Amino acid sequence: MSDYKNWISEIIIETGATKASIAAALGVGSVTLSRWLHDQSRPSAKHVDAIAAILHNPQDYPLYTRKGAVTQGDNPWVRVIGHLLETMTPAQLVATTGTCPSTVSKWRHGTHRPRQKHRKIIKKLLTEAP
Repeated sequence: MSDYKNWISEIIIETGATKASIAAALGVGSVTLSRWLHDQSRPSAKHVDAIAAILHNPQDYPLYTRKGAVTQGDNPWVRVIGHLLETMTPAQLVATTGTCPSTVSKWRHGTHRPRQKHRKIIKKLLTEAP
């Protein structure tokens, strides 16, 4: 079995996350993930790195169990947005993500999660943060 298949299986076992939520966290469809697991295709190096990152830090990703709960018991984006707001103002986050203040407030309070396009911006901000 390939390393990435073992890693995906370990993520499922360790977190109880669904394959659909793992696929979403990787930015691929469920069909793509299924093809990887059944040796019908292989993930790119970028996706293998992402699988390893989720394996080592599942709390940083919005993974869901079959019951619909986030695996860590709360919305991990609340922590992520809180961390960003330690280094920038809400107005700066609004400007950077191209959203409105109410959207950032909803992310901050856990009532909404960032969309995929905003997650990419947020992840970039996190890697650039001091």
